[in-house]
Amino acid sequence: MVGFLAVVSLVFFKDPDQGLIITNKTTATYGLLFISGFFASAAMILPGISGSLVFLIMGVYPTIMDGLSNLDWLLILFTGMGIFLGILSMSKVIHFFLERYRTAAFAMIIGSVIGSIVVIFPGWPINNKLAFISIATFAIGLFVAYLLGKVEYDEN
Repeated sequence: MVGFLAVVSLVFFKDPDQGLIITNKTTATYGLLFISGFFASAAMILPGISGSLVFLIMGVYPTIMDGLSNLDWLLILFTGMGIFLGILSMSKVIHFFLERYRTAAFAMIIGSVIGSIVVIFPGWPINNKLAFISIATFAIGLFVAYLLGKVEYDEN
């Protein structure tokens, strides 16, 4: 539950103009970029959670992509510092918890993955054709994951 709530709570960091590039960069903007880089790097360490997803959830993905494209060095510096410090600190925190509280750490990771599904869920299909395609692709993906897991288990 803690992992689930932690990821879902990232929605509260969303920029109200999500999807828009932040052009008026203030101290608060650079703070948001630093914090988003920190959280994104923590997500990058965990399996199944993308750093880009965190940037999307926090509403800074378009701004970061624009900054990288236009070589906005101040934006890159603040986001990069957040990523760097996030990787340094969160890798030690995650290592600590995996060594001492393995089951709880994995429960936290699984909760985080489930929470990310809730945050990015696009909604239900609006017609029967899309519903059928969605269910079919889900079933195919589940079957492929099962086969890959079986192959890996048989090799070990």
